[in-house]
Amino acid sequence: MRRAGVVESVVLLLLLPAKLIGAGLVFRFAYFLLPPVRGTILLVSSTLVPSRSAGTS
Repeated sequence: MRRAGVVESVVLLLLLPAKLIGAGLVFRFAYFLLPPVRGTILLVSSTLVPSRSAGTS
């Protein structure tokens, strides 16, 4: 099993300047957290908004 979080943290802390740490955090947020948040919003909205074809027969 790969421990990417630990390796990335060590590389960011030891090798990269402070400006790139912020960029790395923004990337991690966008890459890992935005898709589930977007999916949750779409799931909830599709559940709460009735389908347009449901009322027609």
